[in-house]
Amino acid sequence: MKETKQAEIYQLKITLKYIRPPIWRRVQVPSDITLARLHRIIQVAMGWYDSHLHQFIVGERYYGVPSIDEFSELELKDERRARLKEVLSKLKKKIVYEYDFGDGWEHEILLEKILQPELGVRYPRCIGGARACPAGGLRRNRRIRKLFGGNPRSPPRRARRVSRVDRRRIRPGRLRVGRIRHRFAAYQVS
Repeated sequence: MKETKQAEIYQLKITLKYIRPPIWRRVQVPSDITLARLHRIIQVAMGWYDSHLHQFIVGERYYGVPSIDEFSELELKDERRARLKEVLSKLKKKIVYEYDFGDGWEHEILLEKILQPELGVRYPRCIGGARACPAGGLRRNRRIRKLFGGNPRSPPRRARRVSRVDRRRIRPGRLRVGRIRHRFAAYQVS
């Protein structure tokens, strides 16, 4: 009987660019996943809602969903056919993931380590991070600031209608890695 070789595990550091102090996540994923699957992993890890267009930029190549590129001059390659190990194979190499072309959230994806899979561990998994991502772009942030009278830390009485979840989302310093792990398991991202 032939043994099937398990894919190596990539430890990636995903950092939201141009934000200080940095917002980042450290995740471990199988090296043989597609970029489409990596997109879903990033969405869960960063707390985005997958409601905007996205693309991966690898050198001069762009990967994404080709159906959105019908009238564009970009030569968008199909992210469902590209494997992570094909575009990111050397330690310390970086690629870019851009989400929400209107707000232009760029993420730097750094290959930190190449590991062997651990027995009994489910991948992907989040093993670290700092700070929560901004709450849904400019329009949402304006609405929340208006409800809170310009100060999200001391909401007026009329802001009580904002859910507890919304209040958590406007605190950029708050990150719970356990929630990300739970979301990976609940959504079966892998």
